[in-house]
Amino acid sequence: MTDRFLFVISPYLTGAAVVPACIARYMIAARRGSLAIAPRASDEHDLVRSTWRWAIAVVAVGHVAALAFPEHVLLWNRAPARLLWLEGAGVVAGGVALVALIALGVRRARLAHASASPVDVIAWTLLLIDLASGVIVAVAFRWASSWSAVTVAPYVLSLLRLEPSPALVGRLPLLARAHIFCAFAAAGVAPFTTAAQVMLGPLDRLIGWTHARVAGAAAAARHVLDGASLRLQSVTARIARTDGEEN
Repeated sequence: MTDRFLFVISPYLTGAAVVPACIARYMIAARRGSLAIAPRASDEHDLVRSTWRWAIAVVAVGHVAALAFPEHVLLWNRAPARLLWLEGAGVVAGGVALVALIALGVRRARLAHASASPVDVIAWTLLLIDLASGVIVAVAFRWASSWSAVTVAPYVLSLLRLEPSPALVGRLPLLARAHIFCAFAAAGVAPFTTAAQVMLGPLDRLIGWTHARVAGAAAAARHVLDGASLRLQSVTARIARTDGEEN
């Protein structure tokens, strides 16, 4: 596959498909009344799942910060101690997330009554490759937070500007390119996974809460406008009456 397909076509395909897929899946689930709530798991399972969520959240926040604020990352990395701290935190969080993901996959495979959909298997595999490649890149090609700020961050910005520059990442090591592509691919299949289905329940509650607050604010604003309109009508009537008496 060419760099154009990997780093130009696939990101835009993912971006064009993810949002409509999420909206369509939510509307279908809401119509069928199948907004899922995650089942209660054992304490041990909850610990592994919580570890996975916290670790992947740290990894995600780190990636978003590095892509959104590359200048600040480079400024932070000027101090060797801070650079070592940032790199170490990323490796630890990525390693913990990788181990937790493997543990979740093994546990699910051991359950006789559990059956994973093909999309779940694909998503798990992509995440596994993405995390493993990310950890290896961070260890084998040191100071990834610095060199990615002048390669990956401008590349992502070029995608957002609709002026893609695949040359920025086309010469990166193979594992780094695999890491980037798997991230796009995982995002593309995410709306069709069981995890996305489970998230529909909290999403529905969030949408309901937001709708209630917006409706309340709209009702309050309408009440204020109605009161102002009544007062304006009263003032207008008094002015008209005064003008009539003077004439």
